[in-house]
Amino acid sequence: MAAISIFLVLLLLIGALLFFHGDIRTKMFTVEVEMSGSDGFNYTRYHFQYFRGSKSKIIGVEEPSNLLLKYNIGFENGEFELLLKSLSGKVVWSKVTGDERDLQRIYLQEKGLYTLIVNAHEAKGYFDILWSTEKK
Repeated sequence: MAAISIFLVLLLLIGALLFFHGDIRTKMFTVEVEMSGSDGFNYTRYHFQYFRGSKSKIIGVEEPSNLLLKYNIGFENGEFELLLKSLSGKVVWSKVTGDERDLQRIYLQEKGLYTLIVNAHEAKGYFDILWSTEKK
């Protein structure tokens, strides 16, 4: 009985440490308040009152090509980071952004799957991201 009590106390302590030391870069937890939006084959768009965490989309590339990434980000407070990672986890492109609208051309040297990640830290606002590929 004492061993079970000690185990439960340790489990609670570990849970509390993870909760209070969570960070969006480690993706330990996500908080979404009044979040609405949608994902499609070549887009992701969301509006929210509060967002802490990340959203991700898989992008498939059949051959080395340019990824055209068009984004529109607007927010009242918080921070945004956009990342594009290869399947192996290597960061191919990243951008910490504020209220911004832009079109990026990112050369992808290898065919395969890539992950587009939107990290947000205590943000209120929206993001709208579209992508397509063009042969090099």
